[in-house]
Amino acid sequence: MPSFLSSILSRFKGQERKPACVDVVKSAPAEKKTLFMKIVADIDNLITAGELPGVCKKEDNYLVSYYLGDRRICNVNKLTDPPRTCFYYSGANLKARELNRPGLKAISRNEARQKGYGHAKAIYSGRDTEIILSMVKSALT
Repeated sequence: MPSFLSSILSRFKGQERKPACVDVVKSAPAEKKTLFMKIVADIDNLITAGELPGVCKKEDNYLVSYYLGDRRICNVNKLTDPPRTCFYYSGANLKARELNRPGLKAISRNEARQKGYGHAKAIYSGRDTEIILSMVKSALT
């Protein structure tokens, strides 16, 4: 009986007048986009400055990948908040353990397969671009 009464009341509550204009501030999507663009711009600045010789960039619909020759170094995903950066070069897992920063994780081959990361050795999901830049610079050594 109580559920019957609550269902009837909910129908009448749904017909209440709602205010014509509601101010909603949506700052998260713009912040997510600017954070992604900041990461990509910082890596591009290193490439143009000559600090990352031989590194090229390839853009996809939702992904920006960086290659050293024909080997993929890392990719930055646009769809997650904060953008998830996967590192694929050998030694990325050792560098991630050495840095030991929050959000930076060295992953095993089995974990990468189970979570759908492919051949990723380390993953960073955070807002600090210095961590990403140091990981990309260590790909050349």
